[in-house]
Amino acid sequence: MRSTRVMNADPRQAVCVVRALSVVLGRGAGAVRALDRVDLVIRPGERVAVVGESGSGKTTLALAIARLLGERAQCEGTIHFNGRDISSLNREEARALRGASIGVVFQDPHGALNPLMRIEDQVAEAWTAHGRLARAEALERARAALARVGLDVERHARAYPHELSGGMRQRVQIAMALAHGPALLILDEPTTALDTVTQKRIFDLIDELRAAQEFAVLLITHDLPLAVERADRIVALERGRVLSDRSAADVEIESPRAPRPQGMEARRNQPRLDVLNLGVSYSVRSGWFSRARGPRIIDGVSLAIAPGEALALVGNSGSGKTTLVRAILRLVEADDGAIFYRRQDAGDPIDVRALSAPDLRAVRPDFGIVFQDPVASLDPRRRARQVLRDAHLVRADDTRDLSARIARSLDEVGLERHHLDRFPHQLSGGEAQRLCLARALATDPRVLVLDEALASLDPATRKRILDVLERLRAERGLACLLVTHDLGSVAAFADRVAVLVAGRIVESGPNERVFTEPRHAATRALLDARPGSGQRQRKVAPQDLA
Repeated sequence: MRSTRVMNADPRQAVCVVRALSVVLGRGAGAVRALDRVDLVIRPGERVAVVGESGSGKTTLALAIARLLGERAQCEGTIHFNGRDISSLNREEARALRGASIGVVFQDPHGALNPLMRIEDQVAEAWTAHGRLARAEALERARAALARVGLDVERHARAYPHELSGGMRQRVQIAMALAHGPALLILDEPTTALDTVTQKRIFDLIDELRAAQEFAVLLITHDLPLAVERADRIVALERGRVLSDRSAADVEIESPRAPRPQGMEARRNQPRLDVLNLGVSYSVRSGWFSRARGPRIIDGVSLAIAPGEALALVGNSGSGKTTLVRAILRLVEADDGAIFYRRQDAGDPIDVRALSAPDLRAVRPDFGIVFQDPVASLDPRRRARQVLRDAHLVRADDTRDLSARIARSLDEVGLERHHLDRFPHQLSGGEAQRLCLARALATDPRVLVLDEALASLDPATRKRILDVLERLRAERGLACLLVTHDLGSVAAFADRVAVLVAGRIVESGPNERVFTEPRHAATRALLDARPGSGQRQRKVAPQDLA
């Protein structure tokens, strides 16, 4: 049932009023009805969270309000912003509205930033683009904005986006969105790339600024504990329709699952993957034509994963998790240390760092990888059908039963047959991530690396994926390295946990022990900062939203 208080709100007193909004994306046979007669009211200073499964229309609703859907979207209904009908604004009028009154933090921080501009210049552009400030003053404000979101100005202001971690890029977006003190701040899955400590710091900052400036917040998320803790109202979407609109105080969530006990002991005589004292430094320019070794990003890291085992690697944004993964896969070259891989449970180890390029290509199908940024890791010119076809043909050019194999890949990750004809930009963030996971599993890997691969998935889809991975671990001895900020997934799936701080592992051990008896301050901080760990905790299930 919808909240009477919400639906009887006076639209003249609201920041944003959406009435009977329907959105169809695409044309002809491939058209998709993303929203179906959606109503929504957001008042000044109010925090509204929109939750739902991947593909339910959450991001489409946010983009419609910000007038960012593009020309191929067909919209019906009305959107009023501060009493003004913005449904028919042209491109320049919509751009002026966003510059003055609407801040947006997108789900994909990599795609939202210009790869050719330094960070401080991109933040300063938020002021200079609308002719408000001279460049020098804009740069000064940009640096102050970066400091407010917890970035090291001296180190990060002059960097390019590819030189920052996913969490750091997300904080840059937040700094840009808050630049003008918007009347409405739209946050589209803003914390999928952030660790729990940084997530808490960012939301504390947003709440502090919101209280001072009285802007409203529209939070798009699948993280129900976060929505309950940080929102005043929660709107649940399913297949483009509003299921419920109620006060967050009335929404109840399940207690966290107990940590998964360590298992699979019989297989742990020899590690599938063995990393010894790995070190990685990035090179920096030392002159016009020379480069020198820069800061140490990974410093003496050792870890081992046995067949059928799952190791979770956790840590703050910028701690080096993704760099470590890329070094293990030889997507960046390590300075020192060793990486050994066993194809067979009791076979001789392969020295991965010593492999030639042809030998490395021969071994690569054994390593499945799902990157943190799903859309950027997919070819924008290839449909999902072509992506999966290529993956299934990696090991052998065998087209027998190929359609059936592709169909099974879709079923494993919860995608529908109609997704096969879509390009990456036509998929939601969660759908794109599921396609990447299906691609990784299609090569029948022995080691699966998941770099924040579950972050953009709703709870139901995440559970389904974890169930599939549990089966593959048992049947094939699949070894998993899970890089994540989602401690709930760690508790449900991993056998062991390693905590990375500034490129070093400061604590590791069985899942159950690390969760119940954390020994390092960084581990305790990550656990204490989880949404619902100490505030507004409730006791029932997410489906009660409906």
